[in-house]
Amino acid sequence: MKLLVHLTAFTLLLLSGPVLLAAGRSLQQDEQTLLQLEDDWFHHRSVQTLERIYAPDFVHIIPDGRMFSGSDEIDYLRSHPPRPQNETRRKFEDVRVRLYGDIGIVTGRTVITDDKGAMLRKTSFTDVFHWQDGRWQAVNAQETAVDRP
Repeated sequence: MKLLVHLTAFTLLLLSGPVLLAAGRSLQQDEQTLLQLEDDWFHHRSVQTLERIYAPDFVHIIPDGRMFSGSDEIDYLRSHPPRPQNETRRKFEDVRVRLYGDIGIVTGRTVITDDKGAMLRKTSFTDVFHWQDGRWQAVNAQETAVDRP
């Protein structure tokens, strides 16, 4: 009976501890990788960037409720290249990364201001990543508009 109690306690201890990651990965490295992916996605938007970040089944829900696949967004970007932007006017706020083994969730806000610093757009976001095929890939993104003050 004692052995069963010890085995049960040991099993619960293992289950409540950190998830073991694939060889060569650490929680700190995964967190930094996800933060870098978010930065690339927001500040360096290009077809090549999206193709690198999006999983084949990626879905994006925008503030008006419409949903787009990754291929929808990439096709749109091919036919509507972004204009050069003043990157000092685009920033993140309160970005947090949570890791659950091979699932990463990044939450935060994006803020875009005009040349005088007045807010043009602010959104809260949740991006979900999955570790697959040896890299982090975005599988879902959802944005919620934040009212102007």
